[in-house]
Amino acid sequence: MDYDETDIAQRYDAGRHIPDRAMRVWFDAIKSHIPPSEIRQVLDVGCGTGRFSARLAQEFDAEIIGVDPR
Repeated sequence: MDYDETDIAQRYDAGRHIPDRAMRVWFDAIKSHIPPSEIRQVLDVGCGTGRFSARLAQEFDAEIIGVDPR
């Protein structure tokens, strides 16, 4: 199956949407343990469709490297 020829990724993301308020809780928790100024790169292992990657880049002003098994 060629996943690029389907709308599975969009449906996956829509079905697993995390509201901004909940996302804020997660990122505040991460930032309480790791000062954002110390982060230059983030390895997003198991990134799936990359739904957290853009937010990671925004929150930490860092380069994001996303990997996921095919």
